[in-house]
Amino acid sequence: MTRNEFMAVLRKELKKLPQEEIDAAVDYYEEYFDEAGPEMEAQVIEELGSPKKIAGQIKADYAVRKLDEEEGSAARKGLSAVWWVIIGICSAPVSIPVAIVTAALAICGFAVLLAVVVSVFCGIVGMIIASAGMIVIGVISVPAALSAAILLIGGGLVGLAVFALLGVLAVIGLRKMVTAMVRWLRHKNETRKANRIEGRNQG
Repeated sequence: MTRNEFMAVLRKELKKLPQEEIDAAVDYYEEYFDEAGPEMEAQVIEELGSPKKIAGQIKADYAVRKLDEEEGSAARKGLSAVWWVIIGICSAPVSIPVAIVTAALAICGFAVLLAVVVSVFCGIVGMIIASAGMIVIGVISVPAALSAAILLIGGGLVGLAVFALLGVLAVIGLRKMVTAMVRWLRHKNETRKANRIEGRNQG
């Protein structure tokens, strides 16, 4: 493999990343080759190893940076970070079975979390609508039965307050769950990276 072939494969493997990330990675390895000189080209390629593995590590590192940037932000961004980490796990230079199992666990966890969130929010919205309906019925009933109307309006207002509070707590809980999932995925990725570096050093 020549330098040009190496860089072509690297560019191809990084094509899903933002352009500035691709340019930064390509510039780094171009300078690496330039510093070594043409006479050391073959040795540099041998030391660097497969450009596909290098691209996988770059994508995994990018995923971790996304987590650092988006940690503590809105839930939507947190879920975006989870998706980037899944991409990083699948791209990282680890054994295929390990990558498949880890990514499958991450996707299952994401699916379960999404199902729970949708169910909780649907329930809360339904109860808020029911509480608002009680208030409306109570207002309509004022001329006919004042005591029953007051009871309905009071119950509706209490329901609105309670379920609005539950909605806020659900959003806070969602953020905490997303953060916990993101941290777990990041820990997995960093552990794999550390093990790979340790294995290289021992070798």
